[in-house]
Amino acid sequence: MTVKPQEDAWKALKSPHARPWLAVAAELPASVLAHAAWSGQPMAAIGLTLASGALTAATWWTAKDSNEARRRHATFTAGAASSYLTVASMTNPLGGTQLSVLALGGATLAASWNVRKTMRTDPDKTKASDGQGGSGETGLLAKSIGKAKLALRGEPKVEPNKVTADFKITAPGELTTEEIGRRINYIATELNVSPTSVRVISDPDSAAYGQIVIVPEDMLKTPKPWPGPSAPGGSITEPIVFGLYEDGAPERIWLPANEDKKNPRNATHFGVFGMNGSAKSSAMIDILIEILTRHDVIVWGMDPAKGEQTFGPLLPYMDWVEITEAGGNDMIDTLPQVITARAGALGRAGFKNWTPAAFKKLGMPYMAVVIEEAGRFFRNGAELEGLVQEARSAGISIFISLQRPSATSMPTDVREQLGGVLCFGVKGSTTADMALPDDVRDRGARPEVWENRQPGKNYCVAPGVDEELYAMPARSFIPPDDDEIPTLLAA
Repeated sequence: MTVKPQEDAWKALKSPHARPWLAVAAELPASVLAHAAWSGQPMAAIGLTLASGALTAATWWTAKDSNEARRRHATFTAGAASSYLTVASMTNPLGGTQLSVLALGGATLAASWNVRKTMRTDPDKTKASDGQGGSGETGLLAKSIGKAKLALRGEPKVEPNKVTADFKITAPGELTTEEIGRRINYIATELNVSPTSVRVISDPDSAAYGQIVIVPEDMLKTPKPWPGPSAPGGSITEPIVFGLYEDGAPERIWLPANEDKKNPRNATHFGVFGMNGSAKSSAMIDILIEILTRHDVIVWGMDPAKGEQTFGPLLPYMDWVEITEAGGNDMIDTLPQVITARAGALGRAGFKNWTPAAFKKLGMPYMAVVIEEAGRFFRNGAELEGLVQEARSAGISIFISLQRPSATSMPTDVREQLGGVLCFGVKGSTTADMALPDDVRDRGARPEVWENRQPGKNYCVAPGVDEELYAMPARSFIPPDDDEIPTLLAA
């Protein structure tokens, strides 16, 4: 088909390379009109000068997320263009000197932007995006994914400390998003960032699409102090806040079921995993303080290893605490009777799950049970399978805390009943594979990178938590001092 000359000209004018030249050309009529309107008016000269400075400063500020060279280039261009407009408007825009400066200086600046644009173009990528063949791999993907066939779907989205690149697998059957996730270490090496800074997110509607998310700067290097209870005097149905994600969002979990048909959620048991020094216990203190500030919940706890060291100033506010293995076994033996009694009372009153209405009608609070050093109980024959299978419908959530959730430390039947996981730093990828679901590992969750060098860092996988947050690192708050806790809980 023959292309009409006017169509060809219009296409040329729309080209990104034409834009700097069009801006230079627009300077002449703009300065002529300004000269006609404001020539000889001192206030207009002052106003144009101030506007020129403001535009230059605004360009420097808005380009703060660009690389340094581009930021300087854009700021210089804005300053030169606005300064020329001011001077030409107040003198003679059609004078020989003014026109020479516009022609030579404008051409130089426009050409410099053309050069920058050309240097940023990847011919292979351009061909792929135009449907003309090519691999469609970026420099990043070509190196770190190897022979993987990927194409970026548009320009990556660049935000402060976050880059999101949508991709499409262009060779179906030869690659999956899970395989891309397993090459995160290669991507991180090429970018010179931590492996935990890179995540791969699958598209729930198409296995051929996904995102690579890169967070270059670790915003969780320094743990934040606990900011205070998130819902003092509220219900246990409200979220428990105990840390922050790397993007500053609160890290939250929920315990009771939510019977809302539009947003249903099961009651949840949690596995809390991490090596010595990873701050599992500190995070549990944050969680317990949050729980104990609610009006419709009670807490039982056992810790045969650290005992009062773990629960400390929380002891007077907990309903039942055991700090010996024998006492913990007594509590475990008592729980089946408690579950039966609570489930029976809820059923007779017409409740399928515990709700705030059940508390109001029956005076039955929700119940959280914390089993620290659970591996010791499992190794010595404690039966917890029945408890975790039946407790949720009776309005009970159980936290099972241990260092390594291997088959020798925890029965697989128990582990499969844990709907929530808080995984802190662990020793090695094998333990991480045990602690976290496969799809979360494939997206880039790497708790073995921290071990116990960054206490409090964790991944949270639980009902109610947005699945996009499963592979995003978070860090629990530094708990309040022991002498502050009684004041908080007494209120």
